[in-house]
Amino acid sequence: MDKKLLFLLVGSLVYCTLTFNTTPQTISTTIDLSKNNLCSEDICDVEVILPKTFNIVYNSFNSYNPYCDTSSAVKFSEVATHFGLDQDEETFKLVLGQILLESGAKQYYQPNHPKEGQLVVSSADAIGFTQILPSTAYGYMKKKITPEEVDCFIELGATDFSFAYNDDYSKKEKINMAREWLSNETNNIIMWGKIMSSKLESKPIMDALISYNAGSLGLRRFLNLGKKQEEHKYILGIKTRLKYVNT
Repeated sequence: MDKKLLFLLVGSLVYCTLTFNTTPQTISTTIDLSKNNLCSEDICDVEVILPKTFNIVYNSFNSYNPYCDTSSAVKFSEVATHFGLDQDEETFKLVLGQILLESGAKQYYQPNHPKEGQLVVSSADAIGFTQILPSTAYGYMKKKITPEEVDCFIELGATDFSFAYNDDYSKKEKINMAREWLSNETNNIIMWGKIMSSKLESKPIMDALISYNAGSLGLRRFLNLGKKQEEHKYILGIKTRLKYVNT
C-alpha cells in the first residue's frame, strides 16, 4: 500500500513525541492495523515523513486545542508550503497565530463545550478552522481561482466546487453551498491559503492579516487614522495568542 495513503488512513492512530523545530521529521513506528483491515499482516512497520513545519504547527494548535488531530497540522503545513506562506519565518509565525485567534485551531467545538460537536461558526457566519465567510469563499471560487488552480485545489484534497459556476443555481444558493463546502476542514484550510497568498501578492504581512479580518476598506480606514499596523486589535490578538504556545 502507498505510504502516503497509509498515513492518511492511520494518522489518527499514530502517537508522536514532538519537539519544537522546523526540520523534516521521520517517524518510524509499529502499529496494529489488523482491526482496520489495512494490512495483510497483523503488524506493519510504518515510516511517516512529516512536513518540515509539522512540529511547530502541531505544538501551536495543540496549545489551544488538545483534541487537534495530527491530520489538521499536516494539512495546514502542506497548504502553507503550497501557497508559499512558510518561506519567511515571521510570516509563518503570524499566520499560525492567526489560526489560533480565529478558531483556536478548531473546526468543531470540543468536548465539554455547550456546542460540543457542532461546527465553529461566528456571529457573522464565518465558518470553521480559518473563519471564512461563505460569501468570501464564493467570491474567490467565482472570480479569483483560475482553472489551473482548481486542479491544485483538488490535488491538495479539496472537494468539488463547480457549483460556483453553475448558472442553474442562484447566488444565494451558491453561497449556501459554499457554506457547506467550508464545513469540510480540508476545504476550509485550502481556501484560507488561497486568500492569504492572494492578499500577500500586494500587501505586506500585517496589512494582509488586517485585510483578512476587516477587509480592504477596513484596512484603509485604520491606516488613514495614522495608526501603525502593530496597534490593530487583530495583530495584537495574534501576538497575544502566540505568547501562550507550548514550545
